[in-house]
Amino acid sequence: GYSVWNGAIYDNFYLLGDPISKLNVNTNIHVLEELENCYLVEVNGATGYMSKDAVSKTKISTNGGGGEWTPPVL
Repeated sequence: GYSVWNGAIYDNFYLLGDPISKLNVNTNIHVLEELENCYLVEVNGATGYMSKDAVSKTKISTNGGGGEWTPPVL
């Protein structure tokens, strides 16, 4: 999977306390196990727990816009 923007990795199943790391968008994540409320993941050789909402199955579009089109300035 891939991390959403600022996806947090925790050292505990309950996702409590300060995260041990925050990931950039589209950081490659290897899901080791799906748990009740989170995933056990491996990222860059380290393991931890991530909320299911923080993991995307596909890469996230990062075209930079908020979806609004503006005409070019000539």
